[in-house]
Amino acid sequence: MNNSIFSWARTTTFRLTSLTLIFIYSLIILTYQHHTYIPTDEKITLKQVLPKIKNVASNVTVGLHISNFSSFSFNDRQFLIDGIVWFKFPSGTIALKTLEDFTIQNAFMQENGELLFKSKPSIQRIGDDVLVSYYIQTVFTTLVNFKYFPMGGHTLNIVIQNRDATPEQLCFNTENDALTLEKKTFFAWNVTSATSNAGYIESTLSAKDETLKTTYPAAVFSISFETPSKNNLFSLFLPLLIIFFLLLFSFFYEIAASERIATVTAIVPSLILFKLVINSMAPQTAYTTHIDYFFYGLALLSLFVLFFQMYVTLSIQKNKEAPEEQQKELKNRLTNYNDIFFIICLGMLFFLITGSFWR
Repeated sequence: MNNSIFSWARTTTFRLTSLTLIFIYSLIILTYQHHTYIPTDEKITLKQVLPKIKNVASNVTVGLHISNFSSFSFNDRQFLIDGIVWFKFPSGTIALKTLEDFTIQNAFMQENGELLFKSKPSIQRIGDDVLVSYYIQTVFTTLVNFKYFPMGGHTLNIVIQNRDATPEQLCFNTENDALTLEKKTFFAWNVTSATSNAGYIESTLSAKDETLKTTYPAAVFSISFETPSKNNLFSLFLPLLIIFFLLLFSFFYEIAASERIATVTAIVPSLILFKLVINSMAPQTAYTTHIDYFFYGLALLSLFVLFFQMYVTLSIQKNKEAPEEQQKELKNRLTNYNDIFFIICLGMLFFLITGSFWR
């Protein structure tokens, strides 16, 4: 094999330039994905009440005003909300007792089944309508999709429901401004949109008999959040890239240098131990997140480099007693292999970075 074929890939300038370009490419991809990420959290879809049922049911407009989140954590999937739930309806169309039985889905209740705090109703007359408001405070959980952690934002769904009524008795409705927030930033998370939807939830009680169902009115208030901070993003991805780039410097040494295998054996454990940092910062999930996928890809590439450098070291040691001409031929062949493996590693790293962000 002719050495001149790989002379262009053997220069320090080429190797440093290629590593720099891939590092810059990684930063660009990270920043782009962070700013263009769209939340993939599961949307709660309510069934819509038929017009003929709406005409006979008591129609109530539901709204939610959020004063504050006293506790706010997507990683723990737990939130403590302070706010006001309000109902507006035509005077004399529904009993107050029916309305006050509302709950928040997946909320922590007291022993009596009530929210952590729910005030006595505040009642106002607005023309022919009645406005009933309840000050509430409760801790609740919600479904969160962490497949792309630590990317972008999330959507928080707050479901107000009344399990003691049926859609034929009570029909929830919402308005464009039914969800309001006292401020637009909570714990460094910025609110990007707030929407509401009303209908009813239907649950099938038997797998064999689909007619055996329970239904109750509900309203969903969805708030989309994004975080302008890139701390989690860069504090997880950048160390991984830097550790792996240090590993690639093992290709820079002379083919017979002992530093080749020493560099790899010193850096690979650091990469593996970094998984502890990832586990401490990432939410607990039963599936592979974005950062997990990227870590496992780099770990496999690191083993690929480790095996190659072990092969180089053992091959040279095995031929120490061989004639000088044979040793020279072996070193030339291994040097060519070194160039090829370095280029392969760069290519695999490029496809890992690209594929991990668009998987």
